[in-house]
Amino acid sequence: MLTGPQYIRYYSTKKPLYTSINGRPALYGLSGVAILGIGSLCVNRHHHAEALSSSSSAGKEGKAFNSYGFISLKLRETQDINHNVKRFRFDLPNEDQVTGLTVSSFVLIRLTKPGTEDKFWPSYVFRPYTPVSMEDDVGFLDLIVKKYDSGGASEQIHNLKPGENVQFFGKPISFRKYEPNKVDSISMIAAGSGITPMVQLLRKIMENPDDQTKVHLLYCNSTEQDILLRDQLMQLEQAHGNQFKVTYCLSRPDNSWNGERGRITAEMIKRYLPEASTNTEVYICGPDGFTNLIKGKKGFFGRGKKGLLEQLGYETGQVHAF
Repeated sequence: MLTGPQYIRYYSTKKPLYTSINGRPALYGLSGVAILGIGSLCVNRHHHAEALSSSSSAGKEGKAFNSYGFISLKLRETQDINHNVKRFRFDLPNEDQVTGLTVSSFVLIRLTKPGTEDKFWPSYVFRPYTPVSMEDDVGFLDLIVKKYDSGGASEQIHNLKPGENVQFFGKPISFRKYEPNKVDSISMIAAGSGITPMVQLLRKIMENPDDQTKVHLLYCNSTEQDILLRDQLMQLEQAHGNQFKVTYCLSRPDNSWNGERGRITAEMIKRYLPEASTNTEVYICGPDGFTNLIKGKKGFFGRGKKGLLEQLGYETGQVHAF
């Protein structure tokens, strides 16, 4: 078992949780990530060393993420997206491999907490990210990472230099299997870096000529400079205008902004997204406060505050949060 204190961050927009009991990690509420198999995340130090030294054996059948333990990926290059966001391209262990990830799955990065590198039991930060590269891209994995003012893992990642290695858990974690044409329309509501899983799913839908699912995206940010992957979204909308529509909303726009202003409201959702029905689903990704506002938050004994979608008639089974 990894007996040093651990930091787990469930999604890229959430704060890390310090989880340790008597020096041993406690994986609280990690319903998706706990399935990583406490025997896979929590390997003993000896097996951990073996896993790191055997990255060349990772990726059976041409898939890089197809083994338990951790694999080491080398950073090939970085690209500045805006003032606090970068794209990171990592080389897969073999240049002819694909990642083995499916749409709407994420990878788990492990970073050593600064100041604990030389300790017998270092402390780690685990950080999940949804790749923006596609399932069939060969030889590389792309991540988009936003640097937060609080520092932490995002700052460590932003300080990486090409040629440095990062540890990834060898098995991808799937959020939800997508089925083409299961519903007539999908509504996506995203904030900030929460756009990454949406773009992955969006590209999957638009690149399948047999998939007729219509997609409406409501994408919220603070300023226009914070909008991520805008070029990709514009290209997809131009190429698939009858199937995909995007609306941008800014909470702190300048005077030149002609789009939606202010924070997201029920009226805004009603204006731009399809009405609740059995033939639509909603996907949400963003910070906790954003997600709770839209989806709602359960309190003690099942009581809690209704979200905007419930107020508009959406059923719980229709709403899915990354």
